[in-house]
Amino acid sequence: MGVVLVVVLLLSFLWGGCEEEFPYNEWEYQMDLATFKTTPEPMFVLDNGVELLPESRSAALSVLLEGDRCLLLYEYTGNDVAEQNRREIKINSYARTYCDSVCAISEQELSRMPDDPLVLTSIWQEGDFVNIRLSLDVNRNFHTVGLFYMPEISNDTLKMELRHDKRGDSPGYLESGYFSYSIERQKENFRVLSVRLNSTNYGVRNFIFPLK
Repeated sequence: MGVVLVVVLLLSFLWGGCEEEFPYNEWEYQMDLATFKTTPEPMFVLDNGVELLPESRSAALSVLLEGDRCLLLYEYTGNDVAEQNRREIKINSYARTYCDSVCAISEQELSRMPDDPLVLTSIWQEGDFVNIRLSLDVNRNFHTVGLFYMPEISNDTLKMELRHDKRGDSPGYLESGYFSYSIERQKENFRVLSVRLNSTNYGVRNFIFPLK
């Protein structure tokens, strides 16, 4: 069976509770990727496990579903930091971001897949996710991006590859976005994560992360 690539869904901002310009000098804000949870109460969970509880549930939060990934701009409310793993916050804005699980693939199938370069801004691993901020040079065609691993490779390193297919698209303009890929089911069997990707600014490179 062939591998089905996921159509790129770049950032679509859903600004919630943002009624004025950001007052840069009046408060200290945080910006993180987080996962939205609906039970036992609405909250955002950071990749390090910290639970962020909105001080009020705005109407905008009703569009989010269990497990949605978001880029969250927020500030802590109150001065009590005794409970480090559970904090109340004021949400200044949030944006739903792309999230998927990594896909298993054979080495033979992977060798036949396109490997078009993209622009890499950052890549990091935390908790159950590999997070990537990137830009694609798009014009008319839909691009596809997928993160794949080969299950037949068995050692202490979880080897993955990010593949981009521009589908013959010509250069146009850079469109940026955040991508998260869940490795929850795979990481427990490995000590190290290696992600290979092809970028215009770093070339073909393997990024290595220790798994805890």
